[in-house]
Amino acid sequence: MTRRKWMLLIGAVALLAVGFEVVVWMNHGSRAAVEVVNDGDTTLENLVVGFGETKIALGDVGAGDSARVWLDGDRKGAVTLAFTQNRNPLTGFFLDDVDLRQLSEENLKLVIHVLPNQVMRNIEDGEAEPTPLARLWRRFVEIIKSELSYRR
Repeated sequence: MTRRKWMLLIGAVALLAVGFEVVVWMNHGSRAAVEVVNDGDTTLENLVVGFGETKIALGDVGAGDSARVWLDGDRKGAVTLAFTQNRNPLTGFFLDDVDLRQLSEENLKLVIHVLPNQVMRNIEDGEAEPTPLARLWRRFVEIIKSELSYRR
């Protein structure tokens, strides 16, 4: 194949990938990050984060550590946490009126700090979750760049 045909083929594949990505994102609900930070001095055991009907088990989070989960939702709802922790009478709680759509649109994440007898929440800058197609595309571009630079 000539160089021009290769470039046309690469362009067509890129165009199809972008089109597919647009269709996937148009049909995908809002997805936002929730980070749980253990500010206590003992481990959060059997941590489970929920939103609506979805429950995600994150396991144990050591003192000073954090865990992140991506939650899907298109309307306001309650984020729930369930856990056990030595010297902490709390075994769970819920944060009402969390708007995952707004967090997603503004590229923010909800950060929940768990302390003995206390929970604090704040909003921080987030990072976009790379889709499988975006990771594949990034790898494809890296391969093409390395091939083109190798041929020079």
